[in-house]
Amino acid sequence: PRPQDAFNPPVDNSNTPFRPKLGHWVRREAAVHPLEAALNDLKYEDKQLEAPEPQLPQGLDETPLTYVDTLDGLKSLAQALSAVREVAVDLEAHSFRSFQGFCCLMQVSTRTADYLVDVIALRSHIGPHLAPMFADTKIVKVLHGSDSDIVWLQRDFGIYVASLFDTGQAARVLAYPSAGLAYLLSHFCSVKADKRWQLADWRVRPLSAEALHYARLDTHYLLYIYDCLKVLPDHLQEEVPERGPATCMGVVLERSRLLCLQRYEKELFSETSYLDAYRRCQEPLTREQLAVFAGLYAWRDRTARERDESTGFVLSRALLVKLAKRAPSNARDLRAVLGKWVPL
Repeated sequence: PRPQDAFNPPVDNSNTPFRPKLGHWVRREAAVHPLEAALNDLKYEDKQLEAPEPQLPQGLDETPLTYVDTLDGLKSLAQALSAVREVAVDLEAHSFRSFQGFCCLMQVSTRTADYLVDVIALRSHIGPHLAPMFADTKIVKVLHGSDSDIVWLQRDFGIYVASLFDTGQAARVLAYPSAGLAYLLSHFCSVKADKRWQLADWRVRPLSAEALHYARLDTHYLLYIYDCLKVLPDHLQEEVPERGPATCMGVVLERSRLLCLQRYEKELFSETSYLDAYRRCQEPLTREQLAVFAGLYAWRDRTARERDESTGFVLSRALLVKLAKRAPSNARDLRAVLGKWVPL
C-alpha cells in the first residue's frame, strides 16, 4: 500500500484551486495567507541582526538524536522548540508516485539536539503542534534553499513560516562559488555530503541507518553555517532591500521574507494546458498529431489525479510525443510504441 492511501483527510487532487489546512489558524479564509500581515509588518530583533562568534556544533556522537513518530514525541518536540531562539529545518519529500507530492521526513536541529520527524506517520498532527513555532517571529527558522519547503509545509500541514533565514540566499548574496548545501558543508564544516541520497525514496519504512545519517547532516551543522554567514559585509553591491537594514544581511532577510509570502498553488488543467507542454517538448507536430497530443495530455492529467500518480509516472513526455506522432489504432501497435515498461 502507498502511504497516501491512508492519509486522513485524503489528498484532494480535484481540478479546483488548493484549499489550505487552516483549522489551527484563527483566520481560516481559503485564499488568505495567515501570516501576510505579520510578514508585511515584520520587525527584526537586535539579536537576529547581530553576528556573534559562530558556535561550533557538538559532534554527531555527542548530540542526542530523537526519532519522532508518536504523538507524545511530537508534543515533546513542540515544547522543546518553543524555548529556543533559532532552529534548523529541512524536509525530504516524494513526488514520482503522487500527483502533488508529499513530505516524508522533517529534520530539525537545535543547538543541542537533532530530531527526525516521521511526517507520514504524524501527518494530521504536524500542523496543529508545530505551526505556532514556525509562525513565531521571535524564533529564527534556518532553512537552506527553502523555495519548495515553504510551499510544501503549506500544502501538507497548513504551516506558514515567519522569521526565516535562508542560507542558500546568503550564499548567493556573498557570491560564493556555489549556493548548494553540499558546498557550505564542505567549506565551513569539512563535511562531505553523500549526494546519492538526494534521489532516495523517503517513503520507505523503516529508513536505513545510512538514510537517517544523511538526513541528519542536512540540519545538524546548519545553525553553525548560519552563524558563519551572519558575518556578512556591511556594504551593498547593487540590491537595496525594501525592508530591514540596508546591508547584505538586510538583503538576505528580505529575500527570505518574500519566500515566506509564497502560496502553494495546485496545478490546474484547462483546455489549453497541453500547449505549454507542447512548446516545451520542442518536437514539431502536424495539426492532426497535435490533436492526438491534446487528447492524450487530457487523459494523462485525469488519470494521474484519479490514481494520485505523477503525470510522468502515468505517461512520460517522450512517450506522449511518440504516441501523438504514430497514433496507433490497435492494441498491438500501441504496445509496440509503449515498449516493455508501462506503469498503467
